[in-house]
Amino acid sequence: MTRKVYSKNKVFQGVGNQEVESYLGIRYAEAPIGKLRFKAPKKVTVCSKTPIVVDDYPINPIQKGHLETSEDCLFLNIWKPSNITEPLPVMVWIYGGSFETGGIGKKGSGIGLTYDGQELCKETGCIIITLNYRLNVFGFLDFSSFSDKFDSNIGIKDVICALEWIQSNIAEFGGDANNVTLFGQSAGGALIGCLNKIPSATHLYHKMIIQSPCIESVYHKDEAECLSKKYLDLLGISEDNIEDLLTLSPEKLISVNDKLQTIVRDKVLGITTFCPVIDGEFLLEEIYKPGYSKSKPMMIGSTKNEARLFTRFSKEISQESGERIFPYLDKEKQKQLTSHYSNFPSFNANSQLLTDVMYTVPKYWLADNYSQVNDVYVYRFDFYAGLFQLLNVKACHIIDVPIQFNMGLYFYVGKIHKAKQLGKKIRCSMGNFARTGNPNRADNFWKSYSIEHPYVLIVDENLKLEDDPDKSVKHIYRYDTSFFHEHT
Repeated sequence: MTRKVYSKNKVFQGVGNQEVESYLGIRYAEAPIGKLRFKAPKKVTVCSKTPIVVDDYPINPIQKGHLETSEDCLFLNIWKPSNITEPLPVMVWIYGGSFETGGIGKKGSGIGLTYDGQELCKETGCIIITLNYRLNVFGFLDFSSFSDKFDSNIGIKDVICALEWIQSNIAEFGGDANNVTLFGQSAGGALIGCLNKIPSATHLYHKMIIQSPCIESVYHKDEAECLSKKYLDLLGISEDNIEDLLTLSPEKLISVNDKLQTIVRDKVLGITTFCPVIDGEFLLEEIYKPGYSKSKPMMIGSTKNEARLFTRFSKEISQESGERIFPYLDKEKQKQLTSHYSNFPSFNANSQLLTDVMYTVPKYWLADNYSQVNDVYVYRFDFYAGLFQLLNVKACHIIDVPIQFNMGLYFYVGKIHKAKQLGKKIRCSMGNFARTGNPNRADNFWKSYSIEHPYVLIVDENLKLEDDPDKSVKHIYRYDTSFFHEHT
């Protein structure tokens, strides 16, 4: 059934039923093509008395793979309850994909599924929003050192532009612009962490749910410039002819992405090829460092077996001897750390080691820092079944996302009913947190985290609260403040 929202000289026409209305493919910025390629997003200025039809998923950003993609990708989707009597909390999803893949269009999740906010909207009573941002070369390579026709951190600036659109327009959809929660997984979680280090962005949201973030996937300016030079070399373009990038086809621009990834992976395994750039002016510092804005409630977590998704499908990574895991440590220190993992190097040992240094330990860096000034709730996702069990990846990276969106539950065949029940509990906790900053209702079962009492919610078939369940891992790395960068 057709539904309409009237918003500042515009009418958006979506679809809906008695429970949920959806407005899919709302443009929040001008098409980033032509002279706007590699530039910060330009705010959209559409005025129309004719209804703007937004009833189908938008296209995904340019990336390698089988998805239908386009440079003209700066859109967002909104799901809202059909009957609203008061301003509702807003939850904004920022997808992951190593800053290289993903999207809010059809099958944009990276695992063949579409991010559908309907169930989250229905069960949380919140406005649910998903947004596109530019990826890989288009969003996270920094050419700004070579020409003023190129900006840096474009992908992050896309997210900020979308959040500004939300601040200006969400009231017309029934949302409370003063109660916005960001939630995101992997690179999406890392982007939320980045936003907390950007002074111009912190007024745009009020709470954070950070899932399995690749926290150390950032570059300093010199690292970013070096990588951009290598990219230009792969394309055969000189720095003097940098503006040739504005005329090449999107397909040509991403044609060397795999080769660029090999260059990065030959040195270090623990960061993504494409990363946000710390320039000290826009993005101030590393996500994991104490500093700037820490005054927002946070929920943060990771899965128990994150890295099995990567080691399971790469014999090279599962047999890595340590040099690319700890690229800036001497041989003796590498040997000391890897000695804690029996049968290293091997699939099981490398899986656990990479899980610890890429996700588990950095998660606690953030929790320790942020919990000193605000409420932090920490979880560990242990549940797995079906395909994840069959492939021996267990509770790996991204296993939690289908459950929270109530999509692709056939992945958990054998325990589909359990997955559905768990999904309802997760959505309830997320909705409570978005509404109040506390994931609990009345029982206060999930206690907040502190250095003195590092409570962690174990998310399995049954939820349980444990005090410092990863104590032994934290002890091994108690003196480490960075794994994948020379600077600490």
